[in-house]
Amino acid sequence: MATVATPPKAADLAFELLKVHEGFRDHLYDDKTGLRIGRLPSGGWPTFGYGFNLAHWPATEEECALILRSRIFTLISQIAARQPLYSKLTPKRQAVLIDMAYQTGIDGLMNFRQMFRYIRLMDYSRASEEILNSDSGRRFVSRYKTLAQWMLN
Repeated sequence: MATVATPPKAADLAFELLKVHEGFRDHLYDDKTGLRIGRLPSGGWPTFGYGFNLAHWPATEEECALILRSRIFTLISQIAARQPLYSKLTPKRQAVLIDMAYQTGIDGLMNFRQMFRYIRLMDYSRASEEILNSDSGRRFVSRYKTLAQWMLN
C-alpha cells in the first residue's frame, strides 16, 4: 500500500482522540456489552497473532498503542485512496475521518456520502450536521458530538 503524505499532527490527534473514545482494557471484551470474554465454549482461551493468550498474559497499554498507531496509518492510506480530498483537509478534520473509519470500518466511513459531498463543497457546517444526524451519531452521542465539533474547526 502506498504511503500517504499526512501531517504527523493528524495521526497524533487521531491517536489521542481514539484513546479517549475507545478506552483501554488489558483483556478481551464484547464491544457491544463491555463484558469480559473468558474461556471459550471449547474450553480454550481467546488467542490472537503469535499465540497471544490475553487471558494469561494481558496486553500492556504500550503494546496496544503500537497496534493502534499501526491501524491509524493503515486507515490513513485507505481513506486517502478512496477520498482524494483527504490530503487537503486540516489535521483535525483528517483525525475526524480516521476516528470514524476506526469505529465504522472504511466501508462504513464511505457510506457517509452526504458528509463527503459537503466536505467537497467546503461546507463544514453541513458536514458536521451529517455526522450528528447519522445512525452512529444518534447511537454514540458524545463521541459524534466531539467529531462534529472538530469538523467545524
